[in-house]
Amino acid sequence: MRRRMHGSEFGKAGRPVLWAALRHMGVACLLAMLAYAMAACSGGDEGRPLEQLEERLDRAEQLLAEARVDLEQEADADKARIAELETELARTEQQLQRALEASPAPVERDGDGSTLHAVIDRGELLCGVKQVHPLFGNREADGSVVGFDVEFCKALAAAVLGDANAVDYVDTSDASTRFELLNAEQIDVLIRTTTITASRDRELGVDFAQTTFYTGQGFAVRR
Repeated sequence: MRRRMHGSEFGKAGRPVLWAALRHMGVACLLAMLAYAMAACSGGDEGRPLEQLEERLDRAEQLLAEARVDLEQEADADKARIAELETELARTEQQLQRALEASPAPVERDGDGSTLHAVIDRGELLCGVKQVHPLFGNREADGSVVGFDVEFCKALAAAVLGDANAVDYVDTSDASTRFELLNAEQIDVLIRTTTITASRDRELGVDFAQTTFYTGQGFAVRR
């Protein structure tokens, strides 16, 4: 005949069994946790944190080594480029030095105003102008010299000597001898179509004044 237990009786009788079951469950949980940890540390199939960290570390070291190689190669390329530039610079400096040595020495002229004193002492301005270029410098049939450049000669004479007509117009129509006449002091000033260039300014030893006439060139074609 089965006996039905009341709640109080079950509690008294089943309490030791419950505690035993809980103890077994706790031990089982601890064992499971320990087994998982051991599997993780020893390289189990599911979790491998240490091996993964080691793999990542190895990969990072590999990338660092590759980056170091790339930087070294780039540094070598930069050094080679710098060496090329230094060689090119040295070659350019040599070419410049040879060009300076080959260029004629600049003509030394007195900078104490001797030209001005000579004009004042002479009482007349020796002005080099063209005499075959109408409207700029041209000798007329009556022997007078007129034109745009001639007016500057008159202005200089008026400013220095007080007489616009105290001018001796020296013919410098030949462009090949105009600077020779100036350096030889056969003229005091050259006023004619003459382009100002860096080489003339450096080599001829003359002082260019302000530009008096601006011009240009173009092409005209039929439609």
